[in-house]
Formats: sequence, C-alpha cells, structure tokens
Amino acid sequence: MSIALVQRRPAGKSGRGWSGDQCQFEVRLADGAGKPTLLEESRVPPHTTITALVRSGTAVYLSVGFNGYAKEFPRGGNRVLAVDACEGRVAWQSPDATSNGGLLLLGDYLIAPYGFTSERRFLHVLDAHSGAVVQRLPVLENICPSRSWAPNHRPGDRCDAPGQVVGAAREPRVESGLLLVDTNTGSAAFHFR
Repeated sequence: MSIALVQRRPAGKSGRGWSGDQCQFEVRLADGAGKPTLLEESRVPPHTTITALVRSGTAVYLSVGFNGYAKEFPRGGNRVLAVDACEGRVAWQSPDATSNGGLLLLGDYLIAPYGFTSERRFLHVLDAHSGAVVQRLPVLENICPSRSWAPNHRPGDRCDAPGQVVGAAREPRVESGLLLVDTNTGSAAFHFR
C-alpha cells in the first residue's frame, strides 16, 4: 500500500488545547494498480491520522484516530474505513469511537479495539464486507481466565502482577480460537486457532 499526505492545514486546538492539523490522504496499491482513493475531511476529521492498516487483496481497512478523549473531538474520529482499492472509493465507514488501536482481520470479521485511559474499553467485531457492528464486547480488566493462568489467585484478588494489566472479553466471536489483547494499547497480542 502507498499512503500519501496530499494536504495539511492548521485545524486549531483540540478540547485539551493541543494544536493539530486537518489532513487529506491518498491511498492506493503500491504497484499502481487500481484507482487512488482520496480520504477527505469527512473521512479523516481534524486532529486525526491513519493509525493502523490491514489489507486483503484490494480491500484495505484503515483505523483513523486521535490521541485523546472522545469528548475532546466534537467532529468525531477513532473510526474504521474500508477502501476498495480497485474502484478507488470508501466502501464503508464505521461509527465513531470504534477503533483507536491495531486492526485484526479474521476471515469475514474485522476486530477493532477502542478505549482511552478512563474511557471504557471495547473490542468491536465488524462485518468486513459491510462494516456492520456484529458485536461490541466490553474488555473487563483483571479477570483471570483460568486457574493455570494464575495458580495462586484467590477470588477478590487482582489477577495481574504489579504493572501488568490482564483483560478478557466475555463470549468473543472468534470462532475456533483464542484472541489475547493488550488492554493498554489495544493491539492483538496473540491469536491461536
């Protein structure tokens, strides 16, 4: 994939008082095949940039996000865009506050984490073809998934060691596998099938 910054202009300050820009990007296949897709202000709000990319054939999934609380950015963001790199168009856009971390494509599902410091954390399972939210799973921190994970754990005690955060999503829709997520970054740590 090739991502080019085609326009950048000052966008004022965020709700936190940080200066930022309004950017436009052009996304295209690195070999020049297909048509370029222009990601304009309606897709990439002020103070927002591309934070993750997953590609499968000519389908490209982008997480566009900002570093801050949702209430600080009234024009939205922290969303997923699906680009058809063959046709040069945005096929779908997720709701705001869906992704601010890495993306993971599992068959027909796109896994997108969301959460920021004191905001609730979720794993969003999106239909990769339509962008429909299939599941929104709360990440419950410090839940011990099994006795073998923490053999000396007693009910009521924290599961994690000092400085370590352990999280689990109840009933995730990851068929025939296990997905472990770093709840500090939202990045997939491991996926077992």
